[in-house]
Order: sequence, then C-alpha cells, then structure tokens
Amino acid sequence: MSLLLGLTPLLAYCVVAPLSLSLALWLAFAAAFTLAMRGFAAHRRVRLLDGTGLAVFGALVLYNGFLEPGMTLARVSMVVEAIFFVVVMWSLLARRPLTAQYLPPQENDTAFLTRANTILSGAWAATFAAMAGMQATSTILHTVSPAWASGTGLVVLAGALAFTWQFVAYIEKRSRKAPAPGRR
Repeated sequence: MSLLLGLTPLLAYCVVAPLSLSLALWLAFAAAFTLAMRGFAAHRRVRLLDGTGLAVFGALVLYNGFLEPGMTLARVSMVVEAIFFVVVMWSLLARRPLTAQYLPPQENDTAFLTRANTILSGAWAATFAAMAGMQATSTILHTVSPAWASGTGLVVLAGALAFTWQFVAYIEKRSRKAPAPGRR
C-alpha cells in the first residue's frame, strides 16, 4: 500500500485545511519531504507523486507565508488539486502511469499491470479533476460555498481511496495467480 502512503501529504492537507490552512500546508510539506527523502535514501530517486507533493506544498508554504498570507482555502485547494491532476494526466500521456511507481514490479502479465495502472491513474485523474472543479466553482464562479466544495472534495477523495485500496488488493491477488511467462 505504498501508493496510499504516497498520498499522505495530500490527505494531511485535505483533512487539516478546513481547520487551519497554514498548518495544513506545513503538515503536507513535512509529509512530502519525509516521503521524498525516504524514497531517495532507499532508491536514489524521488517518485513523481512524492516530488510533486514536495514542490507544490513547499512552494505554497513559502507563497502563503511570505507573499500572500491571506489566501483562501478554496483558492489554494483549487491550485493543489489542479496541479496534481496535470501531473497524473502527464504520466498517462507519457504512458508511464503514476501508480506504476508505487506497485511492486511483476515479471508476469505485464499487459495486465499496464492496464491496471492506467485504470488506477485514470481514477486519480478523475478524482483530482472533480475536486479541482468543485473548488473552481467556489473560487471563480461563486456558485458553490467553500464549505460545500471542501466537503464534496473530501467525499470524492474518500471514494478514490476506497477504490484504490480495493483495486490494489485485486491487482496483487491477480498478479499472484498469473502464470509465469511462457507457460500460458
């Protein structure tokens, strides 16, 4: 479940932000920094999700702290979710689904794993698009209250987490049952 661990900075932000935006940004940055350094120490590289969290939350901590301290929750959330959406879409367009970095590599049934990672990354792209869209309707269009946008975003996020938990379990179960290459 290292994918769910990789989402820790975003989860920390989404849960704490309605209480305190500054605290949420700092917690998310600290979590992203910890994950990025942990991954770098273990593999000598930083995974895309870890690096994105580190860059996004680090920049927002500095921007919110020094340049524009009065930023609204809806505006910051829209930026965070839109950036994560763009990163996931970029990974899909590059044919290197974001989630593939978090699942253990399998030598068998690579076509299934490629398809599964594309589905899982697509689900996260849809999640981030829905969350950013709700925040945009609150921030730009002012047709939805910020509380409603944040609450809806948390529900969408919870659904994506539940889907990820179940789908990763399915992938792992299916990968264990797949025949070795050449034995089909």
